[in-house]
Amino acid sequence: MFARAALLASSASCSLYTGHDPTPHSPPDAAASTFDYGAACMAPRGPAVTVAVASVPTILNGRWWRCGGADEFLGHHVEFTLDQHFYDLTQQGGSFVRNLGPDTSGTYTVNASSSGITISINVLWASGGGPGYPLVGNVDTMPRTMALGGGGYVAIP
Repeated sequence: MFARAALLASSASCSLYTGHDPTPHSPPDAAASTFDYGAACMAPRGPAVTVAVASVPTILNGRWWRCGGADEFLGHHVEFTLDQHFYDLTQQGGSFVRNLGPDTSGTYTVNASSSGITISINVLWASGGGPGYPLVGNVDTMPRTMALGGGGYVAIP
């Protein structure tokens, strides 16, 4: 479980490497720009999702708003993809843009112990670095929230 924190919008600038992304960026997020992340982060958590190892990428797939807590993704929101990549996200206007830098994107692998409610993944930045320990957590429903490592997240609509 993660401690719910008041919403803190990150205004820190970061370098974006958008020229290396072969897939299109997400379209403007009309719902996301008006969504109340603070309320979503503070909402009671729904039941945890039970997953099999092979289902972890599907459960993680999507964009996640960082609510607070410790964070192995350098204080950013994060996107996980089905092909087991992750990207730190920056909000620009009404859109979330992938950060494709060497320490803001990379791959993840699912640990064999990821059956049941608890998931465990290892992340590896494109630079070859990473936290060096598994990120353990779980995903809940209604609202869709995630605890991963020491951070708490809510799904970006």
